[in-house]
Amino acid sequence: MRPLKRIIAMAVVAAIPLLTLFVAIPELGADRTKLPRNHGERHVGREWQVIFVASSHCPACNVPGLRQAVVDMIWELDRQVRSIGDKPTTLAAVTDDRHEDAIGFIRDYGEFDELHLGRNWLNQSVLKYMLRDHPGTGATPSVLIVTRAVELTGDGSFMVGPDSVVTRLVGPTAITDYSAWIRGLIAELPLSDESDSVSLAESR
Repeated sequence: MRPLKRIIAMAVVAAIPLLTLFVAIPELGADRTKLPRNHGERHVGREWQVIFVASSHCPACNVPGLRQAVVDMIWELDRQVRSIGDKPTTLAAVTDDRHEDAIGFIRDYGEFDELHLGRNWLNQSVLKYMLRDHPGTGATPSVLIVTRAVELTGDGSFMVGPDSVVTRLVGPTAITDYSAWIRGLIAELPLSDESDSVSLAESR
């Protein structure tokens, strides 16, 4: 039995550096078929939010490959945002009137930081990011990336600046074909109240 114990001990010692690598770089050991988890993180500075708008009953939202494209996009944005010291976050707006349908649809993506469910085109995220505050093409699926400034005041409360729309992708083709614009997307964008939208040309 002693040689066997020695072999087991040697195997454990040999595995320590690999385990340390996975702990030091969580992304290497992560399930890239699901969204990265950002729950509970607090951040002061610039925040980047990926907003995914979809419906389980929308044929275009069920195109093969769309789910993995959205997940890959969020992983890449998460990596780049963290590399410059900013905070990534995610939101899914699923417009199904039946919450069971909405949750059943979005569950396959993993855990978004926020969920806005129901009310069809009167969903609060749809109103804000498509119809009212930041109007654009009202269609599903859509992905928006917005930035905002988060500050901590002396009494411990938060001050949050207005959202700036960095980009808007409409339809499965635009979302799936993200590689051309995701590379180099993260740049030093000014956080100001003067402009509601930042073009990709300005972001490079």
